[in-house]
Amino acid sequence: ASMVQRMHKSAEELTLIRAGAAVADVGGFAIKDAIRAGTREIDVAMAGRDAMEAEIAKRFPDAEYRDT
Repeated sequence: ASMVQRMHKSAEELTLIRAGAAVADVGGFAIKDAIRAGTREIDVAMAGRDAMEAEIAKRFPDAEYRDT
């Protein structure tokens, strides 16, 4: 019963979930763009992280960025 109850999301929760997915998309595209022969894995990962942090700052200007 608890699991069924948790499946029901408020409009606010759905908005936040969609925004989080959009932030993840930004990171995914940045990773895709960073992949090149000879590029270190850490540099690809940092490109995705940096893009997502910038997107979080844009979408949630009052957020505690390092807590996300």
